[in-house]
Amino acid sequence: MGREKSATVALILSLAIGTLGVDRFYVGSILLGVLKLITFGGFGLWALIDWFLIMGAARKKNIEIATQVRAQLA
Repeated sequence: MGREKSATVALILSLAIGTLGVDRFYVGSILLGVLKLITFGGFGLWALIDWFLIMGAARKKNIEIATQVRAQLA
């Protein structure tokens, strides 16, 4: 339906510009994205950790989207 989040795109964003929080904005975690943005990715540490966590966050968002769609269809 076009709302799904690609785990690969999330990882690429995290690797390229993760210190700006773009990866978190992409997966719909606006608050975490803002926090990463104003702290420059937790001074780099948070951005490094997100390299390992962001793909799971994208998958979790896809599960949330699928649950919402299923609830709308029922």
